[in-house]
Amino acid sequence: MSLEVDLGLSFNVETADGSNQTAIDLVFESVQIGFTSALEGLALKPNISSVTMKDIKVAHSSIGTVNIALL
Repeated sequence: MSLEVDLGLSFNVETADGSNQTAIDLVFESVQIGFTSALEGLALKPNISSVTMKDIKVAHSSIGTVNIALL
């Protein structure tokens, strides 16, 4: 089986006044996951065989320029 999704990941920081601010917001485009799964009793047990993605993009950054190659 396979699954293709776009994933978003946000890192938030708490500022001195106690409010939360998004430091960086990343988007993982076209993540493709290949897997098999087995049903044992009432438990579904997935086995991931491959994970690929098209690109990582910075949707928002309040910490300056982010070099994706270093991540």
